[in-house]
Amino acid sequence: IGNAYVIRSNEIDVPQTVINKDNISLEIKRFEKAVKSTLNRYKEILTNLPSSAPKESAAFINAHMMMLKDPLLVDQTIKIIRKDKVNAEYALKIQSQKLIEIFDNMDDAYLRNKKDDVTHITNRLLRNLLGIVSHSLDELSDKNLSGKIIVSKDLSPAETMFIKEHKISAFVTDLGSQISHTAIVARSLKMPAVVGLHSSRKYIKHNDLIIVDGKRGTIIINPSEY
Repeated sequence: IGNAYVIRSNEIDVPQTVINKDNISLEIKRFEKAVKSTLNRYKEILTNLPSSAPKESAAFINAHMMMLKDPLLVDQTIKIIRKDKVNAEYALKIQSQKLIEIFDNMDDAYLRNKKDDVTHITNRLLRNLLGIVSHSLDELSDKNLSGKIIVSKDLSPAETMFIKEHKISAFVTDLGSQISHTAIVARSLKMPAVVGLHSSRKYIKHNDLIIVDGKRGTIIINPSEY
């Protein structure tokens, strides 16, 4: 039971720009710089993991770091920049959509959930490229969120660790499933959570008093005293 802290993460508007052939190499370098910067941010999160963090947390963060080195994400995006003469953001969006579609069509439910990892990594890269500085929960370290209940579209495993470190009581997300990485980390932390609610942010307002029942998978907004 706690007051909601609603994260209004707007969808990222990805522009499409034609790049002059003389500037293609500069655009590729800009993308590579964003990949390196994002990788360094993950390394920082990994280094600062508290000793109480479950082993799954480091594994999931390492998995994200490995994807940032995966040719299917990095090299193919560079090929699109070079071939189609488009900006890095648009090329990344095109390639990530291809990867998400591949995972989405897999029979195995766990592998299908890998598309969420692609989305998390792509969003970090896009915000880096577009210069959006404060974009994720793990960067809100200056706020006192103790006892709050996070309400968000989605959370990455790294952001879930931020929740534990800052004594947040529970969280609710629109996306996710019982076997998503975020849900697995939440169970390891013994933290109440309900995921896959689809439209929770439409009904929950900032500072609403809410009850999160992780066992039943339900939430109650502004409950009566009885």
